[in-house]
Parts: sequence; C-alpha cells; structure tokens
Amino acid sequence: MARTLSEMSEFGGGKCPPPGRHLCRVVKAAPWKSPKKGTPATMLTLATRDGNQFEDPLFVGPKALWRLVLAARRVCGMPEDTPIPDDDGEAAKFLARYIVDNAPGKDTIVTIEERDEVFVVTEGPDQGQKKTVKRRRVSAAGYETASNDVVPPPTDDDAGGEIPF
Repeated sequence: MARTLSEMSEFGGGKCPPPGRHLCRVVKAAPWKSPKKGTPATMLTLATRDGNQFEDPLFVGPKALWRLVLAARRVCGMPEDTPIPDDDGEAAKFLARYIVDNAPGKDTIVTIEERDEVFVVTEGPDQGQKKTVKRRRVSAAGYETASNDVVPPPTDDDAGGEIPF
C-alpha cells in the first residue's frame, strides 16, 4: 500500500556535513511541528560553503529555552538588553519568533556530531533484530558566533571554487 503525504517527514532535508565545525549560512527559518508528537519548533535550514543544505529543529518550550537563547545570541546577534517575558513558555515563543525573523542570511559556526543509534527492526526479514547506524546532527550547543576573529574570510581555494553565499 502506498504511503500518504501525512506520513512523510519534513525533517532531514539534506545530509549533515561530516563531524566537526563548519561555517554555515542560515538559508531559511520557519515554524515547524514534529510529525510524531506535534511539538512546535523553529526549523533552521543551513547551507555549508560548498552548497550542501541540512536542517536543524529548535524546539519551542520551557525545557528547550536554553537552546533558543543560544541561537538568538550566537546566530541572530540578539542584543543582551532585549526584554524577555518572565514566563518560560512565553519566552520560548518570543525567542522562536525572533529567530524566524532574524536568522535568515546570518552566518554561524555549526558543530556536527556523529553518534551510534541502536534500534530494533520492526518490519521485514530482520524484524526483531538490533541494528546500529551512525547519525549526524547539530550538537546541542552547536552554534557559535561567526566573527572575523574566529573564522578567517573564505578564499576560493577553501570552498573548491566560488562561495555560494
């Protein structure tokens, strides 16, 4: 039986670059919801200097507030004296809106990590067996400010040609 569009995940729109630090540009920032639990998030679409695009969700909620603060500071350059709501849930929503409005076009250094993920196969001939795959993702605190003193200006040699942004 064919699957439907509602069963398709929007996440993972590209392959993460190899583990390590990468200079990236935020191409897009948009509201998003997790297809499994419906958790709201801000989905960042990032592009490496060689044009590879990948996505990273920033979940919107009190428990993920620290990550939204990190992105607002290090990616968007939010001023330190910006007033933030006292309620953590409202603060998360405020920061998510700020990121959607201000992150596109900004450069940031992104740290990619690779982990082994163990899962049990639920269908097919290997059903019930444990499998291990390597998964790459942006590390939890994987955003750094891209400033000229941290990252030298790119050259044509660094990117293997013209820089796409």
